[in-house]
Amino acid sequence: MEKKRRSGNSSNRQVASGNVPVDRRRGAPRKLNSVLADLITHRGYAQQQTNEELAQAWNQTVGQGLAESSRVGQLRRGILEILVSNSVVLQELQFGKPTFLADMNRLLPQHDLKELRFRVA
Repeated sequence: MEKKRRSGNSSNRQVASGNVPVDRRRGAPRKLNSVLADLITHRGYAQQQTNEELAQAWNQTVGQGLAESSRVGQLRRGILEILVSNSVVLQELQFGKPTFLADMNRLLPQHDLKELRFRVA
């Protein structure tokens, strides 16, 4: 690959024979899908989308009454934290925990939830 020096202020930029700019400090040009994946990860868009999916599935699983008194927290290592408004709601959710976990896994199999943890917040 023949490289030619470009005139201008940027002494680190070169043009390859295919007229594709290459920055010597950063390596070869990157594919757009790679750049977008890094951007999505860096900005947290994937996490935001996951949280929205979990919240929708949770609301569908427990119904409107319990959904108003609880919200999805963080997901770590297959453990989904559910924040509840008071201890009465926490107790009620504890009784239905096995059913809720099964329903959540049915709605969102890609997350492979292992446990639901309830916490008053």
